[in-house]
Amino acid sequence: MKNRHTLILFALIVVVILAAACKKSSESTQVDNIPDRSITTTPAAAAPQDRDVNMQTPEPSPTPSYQIINDGDYLFNKYYELVEHTDMNDDYFNAYVFYGAGESIRSAHIDLFDEYLDATKDHYLALSWLERMLMVETYLSALRALSYNDHERYFSTAENFFSRAVGSVPRDSLSFGEEAADAFNELMLWQYQYILDNGEPFFFMFLRKLI
Repeated sequence: MKNRHTLILFALIVVVILAAACKKSSESTQVDNIPDRSITTTPAAAAPQDRDVNMQTPEPSPTPSYQIINDGDYLFNKYYELVEHTDMNDDYFNAYVFYGAGESIRSAHIDLFDEYLDATKDHYLALSWLERMLMVETYLSALRALSYNDHERYFSTAENFFSRAVGSVPRDSLSFGEEAADAFNELMLWQYQYILDNGEPFFFMFLRKLI
């Protein structure tokens, strides 16, 4: 009987020891499984550096192959290139009759040359058909209109300027074609604005070489 009690007591001791061992093992496992919640310090992001706000200046466009002194010269050259082939060309004789083609010489044009350019009839006749037309229609006619001192009649509107201070031949598409007529009207619209701004017409560089 005594031996039996001893065995039971021994068994209980073993159970207690085993239970304690299992508990310890369980606690150790739980500790191992707890995620690491320690706070890690991340280095602060570096403060942005001051940026260079100076933008790069774009490279200028290549210089054109020809020299444009101003918009007026450009428009004049544009028109001239469109009608250059008509100069002293019998196919356009009728368009140039008004400017002295053949035997037709307008005294009014000679008077314009004399009054505003101090030029003679010989100077006028020395010019080609196209040169006479350009001299009269892009410059001398506007000077004559200004001499009348009647702004309302000649310069109050572009329409008045075109109908009363500019000849109809270069403005008519039947003379040299529609493209040329449009280019001439564009040129003279620039001339009209120039007169309003400066009180005189612009004397285009090409024409300065004629007299």
